[in-house]
Amino acid sequence: MSPRAGMALLGGLALIAAALASRTQVSTNLLDALPTEGGFAAAYADAQRFSLLDTVIVDIDGTAAPAALHDAVDSLGARLSAHPELFDVRYRVGIQDGIAIRTAAMPHVLTLLSADELTRRLSAEGLEAAMDGAAAKLSGLAGPMVARLLPYDPLDLGGAFTSQMQLASVSEGVRLVSGHFVDETETHALILLRTKQSAFGTSKSSPLYTAIEADLAASPLPARWLGSARYAAEARETIIQETGIAVGAGVLLVALVFLACFRSVRPLLGTLPAALLGTAFAGAAAALCSPVHGLTLAFGGALAGLGVDYWIHLYLHSVKDGVASTFSERYAQARASLHALLGAYGVSIAATATSFAMLATSSYPAVADLGVIGVGGAIGALVSVGLAGPVVFAILARPGDAVPKLPVPDRVPGWAGAAATLGVIALAAIAVGVRFDGDPRTMDARTPTTAALEAELNARWSGGGTAALVVAEGHDLASALDRLSPAVAALRTGAPGVRLQTPLDLLPSTADIGVRTAAVSDVSRIEADFTAAAAGAGFDPAALLPGLRTTLTASTGPSLDTWSGTPLADVLSRTVRVDDQGHAAVAAILRAISPEALDHARYEVELSGADVRFVHPAGLTAAGADRIRAELLTRSGGALLLVLLYLGLRFRDPAKVAAAAAPSIAAIAGTLGTMALLGAALTPASGPALVLVLGLAFDQGIFLVEGDAGGRTTFLAARAAILVALGNAAAGFAGLLFATHPAVHGVGLVVTLGIAWTALGAFVITPTMLGASGEVVTRRWLKRAGVALLTFVALDQLLAYAGRVRPPEAPLEGRYALEELSPTERRFGPNRVVRRHGMWVAHVEGTPEQIGEAGATMSAGIQRRAEASLYATFTHLLPNRFVQYSLARGLPFLGRAIVADSPPEYLRELAAYTQIGEDPWWWLTPVYTRKLMMHALHDVGQAMVGTPLLDGCTGFMAGGEWTQDGHWLLARNWDFGGGAPFSEDKAIVAIHREGAIPFVHVAMLGLAGSVSGVNQAGIAIALQAAASDSPVRPGAPMIFIAREILENARSLDDVQRILEGRSGFVSEAVLAVDGEHGEAAVFEVTPTDVDRIEVGTHLAQSNHLRGRHAGDGTNTARMKHGTTVARLTRMQSLLDAGPVDIPRAVEMLRDRGEGLVDGDERAINADIAAHGVVIDATARTITVGAWPNVAGEFVRFSLDDLLADRMEGEVMAPADDPERSLRVHLAKEQGTWRAGP
Repeated sequence: MSPRAGMALLGGLALIAAALASRTQVSTNLLDALPTEGGFAAAYADAQRFSLLDTVIVDIDGTAAPAALHDAVDSLGARLSAHPELFDVRYRVGIQDGIAIRTAAMPHVLTLLSADELTRRLSAEGLEAAMDGAAAKLSGLAGPMVARLLPYDPLDLGGAFTSQMQLASVSEGVRLVSGHFVDETETHALILLRTKQSAFGTSKSSPLYTAIEADLAASPLPARWLGSARYAAEARETIIQETGIAVGAGVLLVALVFLACFRSVRPLLGTLPAALLGTAFAGAAAALCSPVHGLTLAFGGALAGLGVDYWIHLYLHSVKDGVASTFSERYAQARASLHALLGAYGVSIAATATSFAMLATSSYPAVADLGVIGVGGAIGALVSVGLAGPVVFAILARPGDAVPKLPVPDRVPGWAGAAATLGVIALAAIAVGVRFDGDPRTMDARTPTTAALEAELNARWSGGGTAALVVAEGHDLASALDRLSPAVAALRTGAPGVRLQTPLDLLPSTADIGVRTAAVSDVSRIEADFTAAAAGAGFDPAALLPGLRTTLTASTGPSLDTWSGTPLADVLSRTVRVDDQGHAAVAAILRAISPEALDHARYEVELSGADVRFVHPAGLTAAGADRIRAELLTRSGGALLLVLLYLGLRFRDPAKVAAAAAPSIAAIAGTLGTMALLGAALTPASGPALVLVLGLAFDQGIFLVEGDAGGRTTFLAARAAILVALGNAAAGFAGLLFATHPAVHGVGLVVTLGIAWTALGAFVITPTMLGASGEVVTRRWLKRAGVALLTFVALDQLLAYAGRVRPPEAPLEGRYALEELSPTERRFGPNRVVRRHGMWVAHVEGTPEQIGEAGATMSAGIQRRAEASLYATFTHLLPNRFVQYSLARGLPFLGRAIVADSPPEYLRELAAYTQIGEDPWWWLTPVYTRKLMMHALHDVGQAMVGTPLLDGCTGFMAGGEWTQDGHWLLARNWDFGGGAPFSEDKAIVAIHREGAIPFVHVAMLGLAGSVSGVNQAGIAIALQAAASDSPVRPGAPMIFIAREILENARSLDDVQRILEGRSGFVSEAVLAVDGEHGEAAVFEVTPTDVDRIEVGTHLAQSNHLRGRHAGDGTNTARMKHGTTVARLTRMQSLLDAGPVDIPRAVEMLRDRGEGLVDGDERAINADIAAHGVVIDATARTITVGAWPNVAGEFVRFSLDDLLADRMEGEVMAPADDPERSLRVHLAKEQGTWRAGP
């Protein structure tokens, strides 16, 4: 084809592509980049249906002028209400609203108030208080209204319900003053907006955004707003700004790269046709799948670089032997180079196009669109190099142009290639640990200003925080409400830190109605008590009794129509949906003060067994994240297989295939391995960038092998072209590394790492494998790499085998079948586990094998949660994968020493336990070895210097005259940083092993040891970490020794005999109480000796030794630099104050010290305890605190009751502001917590 004909054809194709590209619709709506089916789509549909994402809160600051606050609210509310097409506004509750609510509620008020509230109000005391209150109101300003309502509602039940519901559309904690929603200080007011368009599509120029900004600017007092619309608009602006800056900087840097390499602007001008054609063809493909999200289109635009790379290779291949002087000769010269490179171009285009075509089948629109655009970009690159390349070269090239001398060595030492190959192999092993974060917030992040505002408003308005939905569906409204009811009940009783807005407040379930009407079954008694109360308050009972009877006999629940015409209709419009066929969906809206509180709420909903869905916008893709990750992995893996297939078809020599594939393998393994080492996660934005990395690396491998086959000159030209191409790509993407938006930064990180590892493969590994130009020595390098890999695997398996501990024989009888009576109750023969007061309560008995089998069968899932939490904590504290690997392979070598000195019955129990269920961590270490090491975690944690798992435990022993009833008490906080499940899933377990003393302890289900417990003989013990100069000596884990004491000791002398008979691992303080004989002692145990310290009537204990090892350097250093002395001093002062009982012992465990901020680890209660426990050794009871830490209610369980299968427990101390502990956790997690002086 002549140059003129080629250019004419090219011009026609370019015009067609540009015309199609002009029809592309670019979107900034996050929905256009997220899955349209699967978990995310369903979750998002629920969030949209119940307006969870479309709520905006407006905060009016009246600090400077409190008197003007209410007028300012009315003024701003009226302005915002002038935009009914954009949002609904709620900013006040008027008198007429209250009257409407009360009127609607009265016929059903008996079913609307809680059973507890009804019981209180209908008691003799409650009736008397109601009548006295009515008499007082009659003399006030509202007297005439009270007089009118009294005959119809003498107990003011309607008034009680109205007051409760006026705040239902906001949240708990918000006050209603003068009809406005204000905070506790009455200096800030709240306005709620409910937007009528998707927040995801909002920009700063949209009518919604501009209307809010304009109205707030005109507010008489300062006003700020927050909501999904703001997040989306700011994210859009950030992405546009940062990508624009990065593109501008990239173009400039690319130009500099070309000028630095070629010392001429002409090669740079040659990139323009390639870039423009690639962009046009990619844009034409984008038009086929419009609208396309801007991030996806940005990826597609990067494909213009493929044509630029092809031009670089064509140019350098053409100039390697000199440049002709005439246009026609230069054209012929370029055509010859094109023909020589056609094989490489063909394989590259085929692999690129088919790899992107695989992405086009993804259910993730962002990935699928990228696939279509990628195919178009690949076609554009081929067209540009095939038609424009020779012509452009003939126009721009000049005699004297040559391959530039670049700073790349001609030969690479063999050792460098070997080291690089081994490094890639190691990173490939590490790469399996890379995380995938499917949270869409990675594409919709907060600016620092908005994040600070979010924290401030969430702290002020208790309705703020992390939102979620609990959704139930039914064939009609009643069935949907009945399904929602148990989940809401579980949240109200077991999920602190969560505010609820639920339709059940206005549309009670069938079960709720039944319970509430049962509370007024004794009507005659109520009427008699009411008559006396009314008469005592000066009323005529006969005039009021008819109204009372009407109220007490109304047992029908309200319907949706009941609330029409009242402000509560808006509440129901957010939480109830009924279609034309009567099918209903209802939702409870949750707002949690922290992600931890929300996770716990989710867990409580799961345990409720309710047929509901839990929808959490901050993790909308959680249900589909595994699917998306699998898609990315399978498609990337498929693309890599295609690469190898095309290479095989091209070269038909395994050695050349390996050499050509080396940059691709190095790029993928190196990028993922480095991200795993850095703890960086792949996201929906950065994940697809791996395909760009793979394509870039693949091309370089092909051109290197092709160049090597063409001789030394061709090989050097190919290497120069690769260096320019990689420099070009690095210049284009490096700017993204400095972006603040995580989606943009993530793309920059992946591509930059990919370029770096591609360079290593292209300039070190592949040349070393090829050897001298024209001589393929890949077989030798394949053998070396294979030997290295096999050696690594063999050594790894040898280490794993050497550290493996063979489990003892523990045959399972299989006598019983699991009975799962509910999600919170399971039976296995005589064994049982139930959930009570937010804790697991269990009773197991039999031989060691039977106990292990029962424990594993009944705790399925619970132990996995704990182990997953431990693993997450482990990886968080030790993010370095090499250190993780070293510990995973090194620590099991302690196993043999542990087994040699551990009671065999506990090893048999553990062996039986590990035979039940699947092991998700089989790849880490054998399950029995790993479980054994977990039982030594207490000891290993103390042996590791600076471990954060054992932050400090504080406790005391008291008895005789120092307790209210003379009983001997042992109380302590067990501070263990293994993760939330160790507090959420703590278990009170009664164990009766054949031939042993029965005991009860607080632990995790499946634990074969003990840390706090009491036996039937009255021996109570607790372990507290200590330190001495005695050398660490592997031996029996202390939790095994503690259980051995509980199962065998009947006196403190028995305790001492057992401790002296075992080889301890580390130093420990063992608190021991003999409730039967009225004695107590602290046994300071080291690997070399046991020191017994007798206790008189009371003694406090923390984490340092006070006996013969008190002067050890390790102990004194702990006293000087740690918190143990401060905690001991505080506990001893509280204990010295006088006799204690269980409630006061709980107060002491909850003590936060004087002058310390919450969470300070110098306090007894530092909000880190996995459990707090008070043991009555005399009565054989154990009182344990529920989650979180020691803020939940403390519940007492009797050993005798548990052995008799009575597991209800008795509350000894109510919960103590659990939200306070949760806020400490949140502050520490966010890095905002600060210790006091």
